[in-house]
Amino acid sequence: MNLPDIANAKRKLRAEALARRKNIASQSDGSEHKKLCDNFFKHELNAKISTVSGYIPMKSEISPLLLMEKLSQEGCALCVPAVVDKKKPMLFKRWDSDTELKKCPFGADYPAKTDEVIPDLLLIPLLAFDRNGYRLGYGGGCFDRTLEHLKKSGNPISVGVAYSCQEVDEVPHADFDSRLDWIVTELEVIKIEKKNR
Repeated sequence: MNLPDIANAKRKLRAEALARRKNIASQSDGSEHKKLCDNFFKHELNAKISTVSGYIPMKSEISPLLLMEKLSQEGCALCVPAVVDKKKPMLFKRWDSDTELKKCPFGADYPAKTDEVIPDLLLIPLLAFDRNGYRLGYGGGCFDRTLEHLKKSGNPISVGVAYSCQEVDEVPHADFDSRLDWIVTELEVIKIEKKNR
């Protein structure tokens, strides 16, 4: 597919995926959050991790807050991303449950007054994912840009966080789209094999 065709396919899937996620979130009793957390800790994702970027859930995103709380109890420092310029990589600001939040210009809440840190693991929300590690986001390219930037100074682990029903056969993608290292849902943990990368 050429780039315009990929963009059109993403646009169509984005609308479908957003409706599907909204539907499952409206039926959720919150048990998925604990199952997601339990699945994370059954695997080796948390090995040698010191700073984790999570996110403050918005819209119908599955909540990583229970997982973030457990990671904090395990000794990890927490941060959340801040979009300060749509054309630049995101910043990561230190966060805990008592941190005062401010609405950034692009919608998400973030800590305006805390220190900037560099995460070595990122929990990333999404609209759809496939088993090759491709994710569909809101279309701004923020995480792709940020992951590319972070890889210049290290090799952060990227973990897609989702309801299992957000899986699709294939996410339309271009060469510049980043792939996740892991995907965690309330049903399973999917490791993206290096041979597929």
